[in-house]
Amino acid sequence: MPCIAGNGGLGGVGKRAVHEFSKGMRQRLGFAQALLGQPSVLFLDEPSNGLDPGAIRDFYAQLNALRAQGVTIVITSHILADLQERVDRLAIMVSGKIQAIGSVHALREQLDLPLSIALRGDSMQLTELQNHLKNIAGVSMDMAAGEATIRCPRPAKMAVLAALAPLSQGLVDLHIHEPSLEDLFFGLRS
Repeated sequence: MPCIAGNGGLGGVGKRAVHEFSKGMRQRLGFAQALLGQPSVLFLDEPSNGLDPGAIRDFYAQLNALRAQGVTIVITSHILADLQERVDRLAIMVSGKIQAIGSVHALREQLDLPLSIALRGDSMQLTELQNHLKNIAGVSMDMAAGEATIRCPRPAKMAVLAALAPLSQGLVDLHIHEPSLEDLFFGLRS
């Protein structure tokens, strides 16, 4: 179990008092205690709080191994970026009430939040693209100095990409940003 023993873990601290442990070491100890008895369901509250990036990676690798063994894992956290790519299903609570349940993908579709496409390229090509995009409902584009950001509703994504295809030689870079778990949370609050 790399996040419990080993580098940065609890190895070699057996004789130290717990009150001398750092926050990360106390988190590791709590995780080790939770694994005693090989539970089939594991409840974790803010489990990555106090862990350094390497320990967070090791912690989630251990959770993946437990999940592969059939352990059901329930995590509560305010650190939404930690969870976004690591959960099968989630429930979003606002003011103590569940507002949405599903996978990140399903919630993206349910809330129908716009996605954004960031582009870098030839200014003339970007201007031409802006003219093509005027015919697609709900799409907007902002440009400045060879960079552009397109915001579009999910159903228009393929039409926007089709409009980009003929201009691809004038593009230097493209990044599609799907709404994050944080975007979904704030989308539910509005």
